[in-house]
Amino acid sequence: MGNTAEHGLVFTFTNADATDAMAEGVLSKVEPPVDEWFHLAATYDAATRTATLYLDGTQAGTTRLSFPPGMPRPHCGSARRWPGASTRSGSTSGR
Repeated sequence: MGNTAEHGLVFTFTNADATDAMAEGVLSKVEPPVDEWFHLAATYDAATRTATLYLDGTQAGTTRLSFPPGMPRPHCGSARRWPGASTRSGSTSGR
């Protein structure tokens, strides 16, 4: 989980534990509150391969992952490569 300038709050998964791994997940386009506390939570349903992100208890986004069952790995913080995009880096800072 984190925040990027382009995608807002995100909950991402990778297909491998490597810096050049492909990533996918919830790209909410929701910006976190500035200079105030907030609660960020996420769930992953392995049976349906559905990831959901919540901001202060309200759903901020959801997506079904295309990775094969058993493959996605939660990821936070370091740079990962999005399919068809340049490298992105995330931050867990709320500011």
